[in-house]
Amino acid sequence: MLLEASSRSVSWAVISLSLSLALFAMLSNFTVSLAGVEVALGAAHAINVYGEKIMVFTLLYGDQ
Repeated sequence: MLLEASSRSVSWAVISLSLSLALFAMLSNFTVSLAGVEVALGAAHAINVYGEKIMVFTLLYGDQ
């Protein structure tokens, strides 16, 4: 549970950081901001998937 909560908080931190960078980029260049949002969503998805795999592995093999 702690790992799941930490992976979610990290993913939200990545999203918020990337969205703020994307907002800054939007002021100068629209295509850069779209790339920033896409990178933010991709990174958050990767962190969530990785965190879930660790959690499942821990549940399956943690007691042995």
